[in-house]
Amino acid sequence: MSAETILEPLYRKLATFSNTTPAKYGAHPRSKPGASILSSIDEFIKSVIDRCEFIRGRVPQLELELSTALADVLDTASLFRVAVEAFTAIPTDSTKDIEVQRSAAAMLSSLSRLLILLGIADASLISDLVQEVRTCVQKVASATSPKTIATESDAFSIRTNQLLNLLSKRSAEAVNPDFQEQYNKARCILKTNGRLLSTSARVCLEHPDHIGAQNAKEYATKSLLDALNLIDSMLEDNQRPAAIRMKVSGKLLDDIEEFENNALVDTSQADNKRLRANLEQHMNQLLPSVYRLADAQQTQSADKKSVYTQCNRLQQAVGDLVTQYNREPGNRPAMNSHMEGLLSITSGLKQLLSRIAVDHATQTLMNKDQPLMVLRDATKFGNEQRMDVAAQNFQEHSAAMVAAAYEVCALTTNEEVSKSTQLACTQLEQLCPQVVGSAYLLFRYPHSRLVEANFDAFCEAYESTANLLSASVNEMTSVHDVLAVTDDRIRTDFRKATEALSQRSETKVHRASILMEQRCMYICEVVMHELENHRNNREYVRKVTERVTMLRDEYTQTFSEVSRDTLSHMAAKQTPDEARFREAANNLCTAVHDVRLTVLSETGHSADIEALQPQRSTSSVTDEELGGVPPPADGTPPTGSKPSEISSSDRPSRRQSGSASLDQTGGTTVAQENQLSERAELFAMMTGPEKETMAQEFAGFLEEKKRFMREVVKWDDSANEIVALAKKMCVIIMDMTDFTRGKGPLSSTMDVIESARKVSDLGKQLDQLCRHIADMCPNSASRRDLLAYLQRITLHCHQLSITSRVKAGVQAGRAEVLWLGFTFPYFQ
Repeated sequence: MSAETILEPLYRKLATFSNTTPAKYGAHPRSKPGASILSSIDEFIKSVIDRCEFIRGRVPQLELELSTALADVLDTASLFRVAVEAFTAIPTDSTKDIEVQRSAAAMLSSLSRLLILLGIADASLISDLVQEVRTCVQKVASATSPKTIATESDAFSIRTNQLLNLLSKRSAEAVNPDFQEQYNKARCILKTNGRLLSTSARVCLEHPDHIGAQNAKEYATKSLLDALNLIDSMLEDNQRPAAIRMKVSGKLLDDIEEFENNALVDTSQADNKRLRANLEQHMNQLLPSVYRLADAQQTQSADKKSVYTQCNRLQQAVGDLVTQYNREPGNRPAMNSHMEGLLSITSGLKQLLSRIAVDHATQTLMNKDQPLMVLRDATKFGNEQRMDVAAQNFQEHSAAMVAAAYEVCALTTNEEVSKSTQLACTQLEQLCPQVVGSAYLLFRYPHSRLVEANFDAFCEAYESTANLLSASVNEMTSVHDVLAVTDDRIRTDFRKATEALSQRSETKVHRASILMEQRCMYICEVVMHELENHRNNREYVRKVTERVTMLRDEYTQTFSEVSRDTLSHMAAKQTPDEARFREAANNLCTAVHDVRLTVLSETGHSADIEALQPQRSTSSVTDEELGGVPPPADGTPPTGSKPSEISSSDRPSRRQSGSASLDQTGGTTVAQENQLSERAELFAMMTGPEKETMAQEFAGFLEEKKRFMREVVKWDDSANEIVALAKKMCVIIMDMTDFTRGKGPLSSTMDVIESARKVSDLGKQLDQLCRHIADMCPNSASRRDLLAYLQRITLHCHQLSITSRVKAGVQAGRAEVLWLGFTFPYFQ
């Protein structure tokens, strides 16, 4: 325990006794009853005794010192209790107040000595456990028999759990944040790599000549010993822990801000030559990092072009600003204009780079488990070439995840989460080659259970670290950015899938379809996790949940079925239903955009919402964009931007290039420009009242659509319940039919009677549920048909109920007659 952690609140409480300015508390001074104060003192004394007894029994070398210090604390605490009791009886007596101060000072002094001893005992206890764990690690690593490994692994597990519990308490009470970070790092390694040592040691005994098994055991041993040495170094006196080195935390943001600070100087005190040289130096330091991010393989061509355009504008703005500095006398308004222009460009560049980093992270994290699954499958088929390809893809994907995480860290100001992210990246980089090595070992010995258990242990450690990395990255990124890049990406995937379908390329259609499904499931996961931070806004949570439910359970499932059917037709050399595929994918894109709109609605950025709102009719990829006939524009509100132009909710637009929308290559098609021009002309010719009427009608349509989706989601559970009840009734009736044919689970007439009763009861439940839904429906032909079917079902269930009761009575009467007959004296 930490002495500072315990003593600080005690000193703060003590200060309240000597407070002689009650007006500080307002009109009603805050005070506790005397009995409550005395009870608190008694509870504190009891807790001190319990803690001391726990430590004293486990550290015998300090038992005498701890007993003496504890006795001193109890004596001074009893004197303090007596003084407090006297003071609470007569609080206006100044002598009682002085006595409380003296007794409290004596108690705190003795308590300080006790806490120092307890801190020494606590450190000694942790040091002993560290030594025991280190001994277990060395014994497991050098074991020569499976029995020794099993015994020492059990001892290692017990000692490690005890050590982790003590480190958890010590980390929570540590005042220095560097200590907390190092303790957490050591705990993470001990929890993750403990099982790896046991499994790799067993594999080494079974396959001593395999270098992969030896490397795995050496990695597990070294990582555990390093963690234990780290704990030892923090327990040593007068030694501060080395701060965790951060590679890129906020580095790119800092470079941009430093460039801005150097550009905005006082012209009256600045040397023009030195100023130009300084700006050129910082520009040369900044641009390579920006270009490296833009030139990444995952960066879209439009984003790359935008980054280069922004950098060219930045260079031009710097040149104009330096030219303005050189003019004499300085024109202050013009100078301010150039400075504002420079800041606007750098702000837009930061937003664009942040969006690109989020795009890279989303691309890698949405299928973080797939390469590992492919690698696991490759170990079972005995194909060496397939194994090599799977291992290479797994390593490349792991490196891409780490690189994307570092990119996000370079553009964040959240130091705490950035540190945990980079620690996860380090663990992932170390685990990746070990997973590949254990996979090759399993590929060579596919029937060995020990090798398979070793591979599973490394996979579990890798998955745990990857999940930690994903959670940390999601915490650093904005959900609006994730939705924005997904909205753009899924539209691109749709274009690729449709083009591949027209070219009858089965591989490309399958790849694009899988990507679309993965994007939808990923944003559903991210959005539902984000809703945990908005539990107080129930209406917002309900709306977003409805949208996510519709996307996940309806549109994604439908698209998955349609894509499977399309691929089946293509594999069989049959003509696929392109219109059906395009409609399902179109609905999927629209559903993703609706989720984005709904999530954006809580932020209050009305401009962004209005910019995205008209895309309810144009958010999906239209036939016109795919080379087909453009849809009619009747009743469609005019729009001057595509979704790819819209930034996230909390940042301004990053692709504002006029009213025309950008296509995938950064240009606009002639057909798009013509349609947008015609819509703009028609809208300009309308009068003010006509525009208001159209806006009201469109708003009414959107509200009706919201109401419809709410009703669909609300009745979805009811529909499932109806199907479940009907299915139960069908199963029971089929069992009754099988009984008449001499088969089935029913064995007697009473079983049939009981089944009839069950059918009758289920029919009553079905009737109640369906009538409740019918009452909420408007009067229509479907409602009348539903009530007609219900009437027939109710009639049959009533007949079954009556028949079963009569039959049960007859059966019981017959049994009674037979029993009386057997008990008659004639039969005796």
